[in-house]
Amino acid sequence: PEELAKRGTSLFKRFRRRYKLRYLDRAIDAQQRANELMPDDHPQKLQLLSDLGLSLWYRYENHGKLEDLENAIAAEKLTLNLTPEGHPERPTRLGNLAASLRSRFERLGDISNLEEAIEAERLALNLTPEDHPDRPNRLGNLAASLHSRFKRLGDIRDLEGAIEAEKLARDLTPDDHPDRPRLLAILAASLHSRFERLGEIRDLEEAIEAKKLARDLTPGDHPDRPERLANLATSLWSRFERLGEIRDLEEAIEAERLACDLTPEDHPDRPLRLANLAASLHSRFERLGEIRDLEEAIEAKKLALDLTPEDHPERPRRLASLATSLWSRFKRLGEIRDLEDAIEADKLVLDLTPEGHPDRPRRRYHLGISLQSLFEQHQTKVHFDAAFKEFLNASEHSLGNPSFRLLSAQACVSLLSKYPDFGSAELLLDAHSRIIKIFPEIVWLGYSVKRRYEESAKLGALVNAAIAAFIGSRSRYQAIEWMEVGRSLVWSQISALREPIDDLASKHPELAGDLRKVSLALQQSGSTSYSELHELATERSGEGTQARIADRHRKLAIDYQEILKKVREQQGFENFLHPPSITSRMPSIEHLDGPVVFINVHSSSCDALALLPNGAVKHIALPDLEENGARDLRLRWSRFLKSSNGRWRGTSPLDTPIPKNNARNLLSKWMQIDLWVWIVHPIIQALGFRDEALSGRLPHITWCPMGPVAGLPLHAAGIYDFSRSSRSQRVFDFAVSSYTTSLSALLRSHEALRRRPPPSCPNVLVVAQPETPGYAPLPHTEHEGERIASVLNNSVPTLLVDKAATVADTTAALRMCTWAHLACHGYQNLENPTQSAFALVDRPLTLSALIGATAENAELAFLSAC
Repeated sequence: PEELAKRGTSLFKRFRRRYKLRYLDRAIDAQQRANELMPDDHPQKLQLLSDLGLSLWYRYENHGKLEDLENAIAAEKLTLNLTPEGHPERPTRLGNLAASLRSRFERLGDISNLEEAIEAERLALNLTPEDHPDRPNRLGNLAASLHSRFKRLGDIRDLEGAIEAEKLARDLTPDDHPDRPRLLAILAASLHSRFERLGEIRDLEEAIEAKKLARDLTPGDHPDRPERLANLATSLWSRFERLGEIRDLEEAIEAERLACDLTPEDHPDRPLRLANLAASLHSRFERLGEIRDLEEAIEAKKLALDLTPEDHPERPRRLASLATSLWSRFKRLGEIRDLEDAIEADKLVLDLTPEGHPDRPRRRYHLGISLQSLFEQHQTKVHFDAAFKEFLNASEHSLGNPSFRLLSAQACVSLLSKYPDFGSAELLLDAHSRIIKIFPEIVWLGYSVKRRYEESAKLGALVNAAIAAFIGSRSRYQAIEWMEVGRSLVWSQISALREPIDDLASKHPELAGDLRKVSLALQQSGSTSYSELHELATERSGEGTQARIADRHRKLAIDYQEILKKVREQQGFENFLHPPSITSRMPSIEHLDGPVVFINVHSSSCDALALLPNGAVKHIALPDLEENGARDLRLRWSRFLKSSNGRWRGTSPLDTPIPKNNARNLLSKWMQIDLWVWIVHPIIQALGFRDEALSGRLPHITWCPMGPVAGLPLHAAGIYDFSRSSRSQRVFDFAVSSYTTSLSALLRSHEALRRRPPPSCPNVLVVAQPETPGYAPLPHTEHEGERIASVLNNSVPTLLVDKAATVADTTAALRMCTWAHLACHGYQNLENPTQSAFALVDRPLTLSALIGATAENAELAFLSAC
């Protein structure tokens, strides 16, 4: 038996060098015969069993015979049971068993196999010294299993843990090490998955770079070469889907065809290769419209399905892919049989997908799409209900990519809006509510502030539609609450990190301590990770630093949400840090000194809601305002600002006529008239402010506009006609205007003001910038600052004038002041709102820098010049 064992080892090594399966078969034959002949107490028995298990696993990976895998696991478990604690080979044998258990999970889908594999891999890693040469390999194996668990259960923590381990394994592996291609491939797979989940293009670019390097480091005759080609093609296809560059798709198809050619007909991965090639061909059909690409895709998908065992966990995915192509052929050629086959496949996919699987929302959504097509053919209530049910159920899932839940909720709204006779107003409002409730997952706290604003901007039309629907149903409180979510979600997230948690601290001090710690870290991460200073630092230190900071920020966000979940499980804290309802805010609303006016613009209707201090909500229709007109107003305002060299500060007396030949002033004049006629005058009239103005003191109105009217100078609206034949009408003749980003921000400031002990005065910062390099002069700002200082005679304001108003000094003062008066230029950056800024003497003070610079008890900001 000793000679047989030695021969088996020699043949196995020859297989690893030459990749010829005949050597592996002969090695297994020799090892099995040696095992039969060798007594259990033989000193070489354990090593022989270990070698046999490894050889059987390799043959399973190449031939896919489940019997080999089961025999490998049996041998490896026996080996491990007979290996004493402290034995130097125990970590290796734990790792071998874990690899086989993970393969059985991938083949049969039993999550218990994967959990057992992860447990064994963690133990193997714990038994491996930091400087051991096998440590990178064991880190990579654990990461691969964590990635598999993420794909099965959808827990983002597993994916982040996998990437962290993979990056460490990569950094510990020399460039010329034979394991480096495999470790790079494992890392790239997880980065690709994170791109699919979070949509960060940087992850996809890094995945492609790692996959290309792994491919280049893998010899042409290596058995892993087809896999490396196929993996690279998958990421190139994803980049095509994201960026639309056809050369990425062509390169993906070329790599997938080569991978197919290099994969033997009987190889267990051949169905996967065919499925990937088919997906790319389908995409090329969608892009170029060549029906032959779709036909080839369907043929490849059917072949991949035929080669996939009935009990294989990848069978549902391949069925779903085939259904998508059949549906596409139906849409192109109109053959109802294709649609029926697609629906049948989609239903089978759903039956094969267990509850709690992260792909279930996606699969329900696709079934809904096919059923909607069937409804559009027959137009019956039964068919409508079938499609609507799938979309509705898909929107309810808490796991998986939230994008598909959002798409499903949108599909519900679309169906109900297009076919109102088949639904009801209640169902439509419920569908709109589902959309809004998904927003915090789309605008995730783990994204950068810039990314959150980008995602929030994409959702604006959905918010406006929901609010219009709730206004139309007379659900006005709910409309205002959804405005809060839609208009100021990013600021609400930032503010929540600073909320006092005294009640939690008194009842659950440990949870409160954990929450304070991670909230503070997130505040610091949010204000430093995405500021200009950070950008300068990362330019010097490279992309690696930026990626590490982003990784840390995501981890903090995951920890924060996990702690919040634990807090909300405690009795009395079920709604902890959830947005409060309007009714719960009534005590604070009663202290307002005038109405808060919310303005919503939608293609179906444009409306204002005025929240009065008594808690009533007055609906004011704006019949002369249309969505296109509002967008035109915004465009005209933007052009006016550009023609004025930035923000414009009026310095002429009010009675000075506007020169008729001044195009810039004419633009301003007509825009102010339209603002007055379309928006402001109907609101002033409905609130009765024209009558109040005649009685003496002007009433106060707080504007909170949304969508295209946000940022427009409502406070300057009016008819500025100084001829004797007409009387001017301007908003400031009837009311004092101010703005708020949200009702929450306004009420928070009022509450802080009431909490301030009398006769306490606010700490005030006054910035006066008469001359800013690159901008037009702002006359009289120094005098303005002095006048403010004299009015606030009970306070000692911090006055920063001209060259004293640097970014460093201004941010330092903001941390100490509750009021800020800024008489300086400013500008909006519509592409990247976090880079909107005040123009100070040395450089811009951006929103991203301001996020972490304001005082905890900030109350009021007055922008007199911008």
